Amino acid sequence: MSARTKVIADLRASIQKIEHRPVPAAPAAGGAMAAGLPQASPGTLNEIFADTPRDAGAALGFCLMQARGLISAERQAVIFLQMRAEAQETGLPYGAGLLEYGFDPEALALVRVDTITEMLWAMEEATGCRNVAAVIGDFAAHHKALDFTASRRLVLRAESVGVAPFLMRYGSGREASAAALRWHVMPIPSAETPFDARAPGLPRYRVTLEKGARHLGVRARQRDALGQDFWDVQWSENGLVADSARGRDGAGSGGRTALSGARPAGLGDRLPQTA
Repeated sequence: MSARTKVIADLRASIQKIEHRPVPAAPAAGGAMAAGLPQASPGTLNEIFADTPRDAGAALGFCLMQARGLISAERQAVIFLQMRAEAQETGLPYGAGLLEYGFDPEALALVRVDTITEMLWAMEEATGCRNVAAVIGDFAAHHKALDFTASRRLVLRAESVGVAPFLMRYGSGREASAAALRWHVMPIPSAETPFDARAPGLPRYRVTLEKGARHLGVRARQRDALGQDFWDVQWSENGLVADSARGRDGAGSGGRTALSGARPAGLGDRLPQTA
């Protein structure tokens, strides 16, 4: 066998080994979230789809609650990346709001870049940092550069370091991706409140696991017409919890109390940022 033939054979063997690598098991301390959702694993790439950029808040809330379960004494940071122009459409997280719903804003750093090339580079570099628990990239528009090869690079970097990257994407299209798990997050009518039936209560989501259920070995209590597992959850001060409401047409309470007053603050208040 020539040297060239041996190199090619070794590469093929390595690729085959990677292709058949099982999805890492969820952390023993939190294999499932409070709502029964599987907890994202270190070193695993996740795709989170929302139908439109208007639903970015629901998708980001889900990502942050998954990332919260990965924060540890060694990995204390969550990086949130956006493209500057797209951030004008989707907005920024609000630190005081995150704190109210159980996520410490001190753990979240905002990064804004100008181009898709810079975005992918920054996400890959952040995924290679051993002090980072999770990296969230918000891709408000479709970008050709975010292809299978780009997702593959993220998978290899994530597996080598143990960081969990999340790709936030929008629309109904589903392209080929190396992501182990693919989620669809959709807002549903908020829970009722005990003090005013017309006021919004706890935010509620329907979270569907479109890809990866077989690897995780999970089975939700509910399945849609396509046989996909889904969960209806609320975002409370304890993070994502099992839904106890039935929307506007049924009994149930979000358990909220009336706010004592407004909380004025600047955009992205209490969040560290880099331009």
